[in-house]
Amino acid sequence: MEVFDVANTHCVLGSWVEGRSGNIPYVTASADNNSIVGYVDFDPAQREAGNVIMIGGKTFVVTYQSRDFFSNDSHNLTLRLKDRDSRNESVYLYLVAAVKQGLGNKYSWGNSISFAKIQSDEIVLPVVSPDAATPDFAFMERFISAIEQELIRTIDEYIKAEGFENTKLTKEEENALTKFKFTKTAMFKIGGDDGLFDVKSPPRRFNANAVKFGGDHPYVVRKSENNGQRGCIIADAAHLSEGKTISFGQDTATIFYQEKPYFTGDKIKVMKFRPCGLDERIAVFLLTVMRKSFSNFKWGTSSFDEKILKDVIVSLPVTPSGKIDFALMETFIRAVMKKSIVDVIAWKNREIATPRRIANAADGRATKRGNLGAPVVFATGGAARRAEAAEKTEADTGPA
Repeated sequence: MEVFDVANTHCVLGSWVEGRSGNIPYVTASADNNSIVGYVDFDPAQREAGNVIMIGGKTFVVTYQSRDFFSNDSHNLTLRLKDRDSRNESVYLYLVAAVKQGLGNKYSWGNSISFAKIQSDEIVLPVVSPDAATPDFAFMERFISAIEQELIRTIDEYIKAEGFENTKLTKEEENALTKFKFTKTAMFKIGGDDGLFDVKSPPRRFNANAVKFGGDHPYVVRKSENNGQRGCIIADAAHLSEGKTISFGQDTATIFYQEKPYFTGDKIKVMKFRPCGLDERIAVFLLTVMRKSFSNFKWGTSSFDEKILKDVIVSLPVTPSGKIDFALMETFIRAVMKKSIVDVIAWKNREIATPRRIANAADGRATKRGNLGAPVVFATGGAARRAEAAEKTEADTGPA
């Protein structure tokens, strides 16, 4: 049984559109911001119908696009659920996870997915009953709703732990935001004898095809999602890299703060901050300025070998005496976090106010404890086609 109708997207190059020229999402294969890089106006005939899954053809970034959108590359794919009645956000989010889980280890930059390849791909989905090979879309919706409610509880715990019940900025935080762009800065090398970081290789590199998952320590690879972590593996603790360091994925320039000790895959460098012990807020600031410096490099070249990495320059705020102003960095990040958490709280409150979500969540938790039967493998691809014109506006205001 085929689950999706699959099609290549149109190609609307970035040079053809003007940023902020409209209100239609411009979607690329980027892993950031749900792959949306801006909102533009362009030829409606080149627009993709929303309420669909999009796969970045060269990067295998899998996202759910609720609205109609423009795509930057005809290598990108859209996956539209064949079952019209089940086309809603929760079901699609479950299917995004299923596609990532089922095909994520198969495709990479050097072996990209395509319309032809996906026709023979398969994913595992829950079924209505062991005797009927019919996807259980109702369960998928309940499952996602339960996860959302769990996320709401986690958000509440985080808000309390970080003291964000009151998101009003303190005077110090307001000053940090106001004066930040006028603050004196200085340039620092990332590595080398006088650099910010001690850059070194991990104690051991673990081949992704040979690791055993189910352990207690994260396995960090060159991926842009989930803090670079692919899961937790079982391995000798003697080969752990130190926690409270930054992991740097060569070739991809994926950098993350790793609070706890971790194992690494191929081409990962471990960066230990020399001036002081890293905490999350200082690390977030450092990652931001480092990513800005790395943005001028090209993916997949030798640009990120250790020698060149150590010579990269970053700009940091300094005190009048020329020392790194850690107090300002920490206060600035806390102020930004407060401003960001306002939107998170608004989302949480909207979810709590939706009776359907609450009812589905309670039912979903019960379903998870029940006997679901064995999951069944389903074919992903269907015949090539464009969505019918009537479906082009199906998601203009989001899924039902």
